[in-house]
Amino acid sequence: MIYKKDSRSITDLNPEFKIKVERFLNKLDKENIKYVVYFTTRSLETQAYLWRAGRTKSLINKTIASLRKNKRVWVATLIENARPNPEPKILTNALPGGSSHNYGYGLDIVPIDSNKLPLWDYRKNKGIYKRMAAIGKTCGLAWGGSWVIFKGDYCHFEEPKWKKLIG
Repeated sequence: MIYKKDSRSITDLNPEFKIKVERFLNKLDKENIKYVVYFTTRSLETQAYLWRAGRTKSLINKTIASLRKNKRVWVATLIENARPNPEPKILTNALPGGSSHNYGYGLDIVPIDSNKLPLWDYRKNKGIYKRMAAIGKTCGLAWGGSWVIFKGDYCHFEEPKWKKLIG
């Protein structure tokens, strides 16, 4: 099932994945690691918007043309209709329908400091991110910080077998 809304609530996650996430969050709480969940499910429209970030108009148009040529018109249309994203950095390589968030199998979570401010900078907060990654692994989660192709998605966790689960 593709999710049609953006959410920060774990109650919106796929039920089997939600169990793993609850276990993960409970372990973080026990270790007194403070955090904020900022994405669970994500609409295809938001995925298209995020995918546009950091890409030139030329590259976006080439991708749209390629998708149309390969009969993935619905994806091309979503990207074409997404509003421009001014973010200069590429945020995701996942096209609409290609993210675990689109199916309720993704979790974006960031550690926060004592003032409840997000600790976005991985280099300055490597210790807490690595600890969260280790805890996530014990709960059966894959960590975006260990990806080889799209490096640096340190706030992302997902069901390792989500692609097989969606068929």
